[in-house]
Amino acid sequence: RLKGLYKSRWKVMAVFIPIAFIFLSNQGYYSTNSTCFHNYDNFNWSELIANICGLSDSYNLEWWFFKSYVAALITFLLIKKIIRRFSVYGNIILMVIGCLLITNIFPYLGNFAGLSNNFIYKTFLCPSAPYTSCFWIGSFVTS
Repeated sequence: RLKGLYKSRWKVMAVFIPIAFIFLSNQGYYSTNSTCFHNYDNFNWSELIANICGLSDSYNLEWWFFKSYVAALITFLLIKKIIRRFSVYGNIILMVIGCLLITNIFPYLGNFAGLSNNFIYKTFLCPSAPYTSCFWIGSFVTS
């Protein structure tokens, strides 16, 4: 699944990123969101490679879900083992505790431990909680 997802991402990037650099490099301000304007001002190889690898979505904001989806695919087997091991109530309690840890504890712990810039830490232990909760609920319901 990951291979197919990356292929789809690369196809979209191959078509739309060059077009964006050609037509949007001198784009005027049309909204209050400043991140929309400066993505295509200057070409940067490191930013392009980060977008190709899926580490950044700065060139194509429609792929906002990509990192969360990759993290979900990678952690699915672990979550499935946890779901099969515990009862319904145990899974609900674990989901609530997990979401509290992800939203309240891990981001602050990363700041104190010097992990705030670590990509793996931020992707797997500090994703946004609504997506994580929805993934856990969906995994629980389907198994």
